[in-house]
Amino acid sequence: MPEFEERADQPKERADAKTALPTPTRVTLEEAAKLIRFALSELSAENAHHDFEHLCRHLTRRKICPNIIPATGPVSGGGDQGADFETYRVASRGQSGPPASDFFCRATNEKWLFACSLERKYKKKVKEDLAAAKKFGEPVDRVVFFHHLPIKTADRNKLKREARDEHRLELEIFDGPAIAELLADRQTAWIAERFLSLPSEFVLPSETPSPGWFEEVLQRSYRPEHLTSADFFELKDAIRFATWRPEHHSDLAKLLKDIQVFREHPFVGIQRRAIYEIFVASLRGLETTTGLEGSLREYFAGVDSLNDPSEVEDGAVLVGYALAARERGVLDVPLSELRDWHARLSSRVLTLRHESPTVG
Repeated sequence: MPEFEERADQPKERADAKTALPTPTRVTLEEAAKLIRFALSELSAENAHHDFEHLCRHLTRRKICPNIIPATGPVSGGGDQGADFETYRVASRGQSGPPASDFFCRATNEKWLFACSLERKYKKKVKEDLAAAKKFGEPVDRVVFFHHLPIKTADRNKLKREARDEHRLELEIFDGPAIAELLADRQTAWIAERFLSLPSEFVLPSETPSPGWFEEVLQRSYRPEHLTSADFFELKDAIRFATWRPEHHSDLAKLLKDIQVFREHPFVGIQRRAIYEIFVASLRGLETTTGLEGSLREYFAGVDSLNDPSEVEDGAVLVGYALAARERGVLDVPLSELRDWHARLSSRVLTLRHESPTVG
């Protein structure tokens, strides 16, 4: 498309636009677990609870079950009823037909409550959460408790027995060492990088060799004053490659930071495509779209000026993804707003059909 052509005044030499980064320090899985365990132990109950809660929620989606939503309401007023997040019921899976998706294979239809705590007196907190679960308002099957410090096996088993005997609830406890081992994985290491103070050179070894072109793109950095369309499409290919390969999801987190700079590209079409790629890769690869509501609104604010059918199609696909993200509880956009975006896209399609003199 003409709007994606390089500008005549764009520098031909692209060396400045792709500055190689320093060679990252690769750590073993054991070293990574130790680093993460130390970072967890340094969390302060005064100012890190929300980061720890986000970390546990993202880890749960990847390693325990995907059908969870955050609890709402001020903690001081009992608004979350003792749970930081909880499972929601999904449609029953039929016994016939094609295999279920990964989401339905991993989802649970039991009611689970998840609690995260940085309090040193964890036993007291566990007992309070179990008591709150019995008053939750609907039957609860299991309470999952996350704590950032080590918990002795004997203490953990005693708390589980008390949960069954006194509350008729199943209790699962993940302490600091357990959380660290779950995060020391190329599929989930990005969560630790995002919510813990880890060194920027923290990189896990790849289980399988990556294509040379992917490694080359991964090592680049981009400057707003030297962006080209070719850079964007190479980066887009790398993002899509990483999105569908769990072992590259930690690389995906870095690539998504890189593509953010293309929100400043001189061509509006590239800016819009950057928003599209960031949202889809965040949802499909990292299973989170937290903080992307504003960029979605920016994307659909320009629907009335779309002229290319491929852009209209991208918009329709994005509405579908946004609806799925909202249903999974990872996107805070009202259903009425999604309906409005869909209606505006449909209206634009009708307008283009009347304006276009060609069959296409």
